[in-house]
Amino acid sequence: MPRSPAPLPESLRGRAFALPEAAEAGLPGRLRGDHLSQPFRGVRSDSPCDSLLERASALACVLPKQSAFAGPTAAALLDLPLPRDYEAADADLHVITKTGSPAIRRPGVVAHRGVDRRTTLIHRGLRITTPTDAWLDLTQLLVLDDLVILGDAIVAKNHELLGSLRDGLAARPGQRGVVLGRSALDLIRPRCWSPMETRSRLLLVRAGLPEPELNAEVHDHARTWIATVDMVWRDRKVIVEYDGGGHLEPSQRRLDLTRRRQLRSEGWTVIEISADDVLRWPEQLVDLVRAALAT
Repeated sequence: MPRSPAPLPESLRGRAFALPEAAEAGLPGRLRGDHLSQPFRGVRSDSPCDSLLERASALACVLPKQSAFAGPTAAALLDLPLPRDYEAADADLHVITKTGSPAIRRPGVVAHRGVDRRTTLIHRGLRITTPTDAWLDLTQLLVLDDLVILGDAIVAKNHELLGSLRDGLAARPGQRGVVLGRSALDLIRPRCWSPMETRSRLLLVRAGLPEPELNAEVHDHARTWIATVDMVWRDRKVIVEYDGGGHLEPSQRRLDLTRRRQLRSEGWTVIEISADDVLRWPEQLVDLVRAALAT
């Protein structure tokens, strides 16, 4: 009968590790066997590495010291919004190394150089480029609206980063994507709190409607707070509220109904919209909001 594999030392359990680390722990150099996952050449784990974070952690075991996850991988690890192909668990991992260093050649890895010209941080135990540098690098990969969505999410967490994005573009003259980045920068707003809010705003403004206040407080005649609303045209007393999945929860729905009833009693027009309005029936949505603003 084949012998059962020896148990891993406690220090190697529940995580990915490189083969040299296993050898130091007294295990065979190659560690062949179906009981271990092999996410990358030279890496083993006692559990599957199925998520993007797990795959990145496994790859980090065999990356050069002066390297970092960059671009879409950095943004995904920071839970910033990206197109689905980039945030999927099996998406390629983007790694940046020093200028002039040998290229990393591994399946599922996209290699870049220039980490010495980036700012990095440690997040979830991994070295990644900052949100600013991730956005700047993604000007070469994303389309305009996706860049605006990503930029909105970055500056929503820290308004001062809007200036960092601007300075970063100025520091990369001639780089591919800079022109697109400047166009996106003009559309980024600090108080847009979700991708669909960004898409809704872009749709309405591009249709020629006035730009709304974003996630703004609304008060009653006694100056008591009623609600913080997604988009408001204060002079026209018009509010647009985007209802995502979270608004379907019974408790949230009851709260929405109460607050919107109060808003309407104060003379506000409240328009509730969904993803279908933005993605499937944009012309009807524009007409609805335009008509409300005209009254």
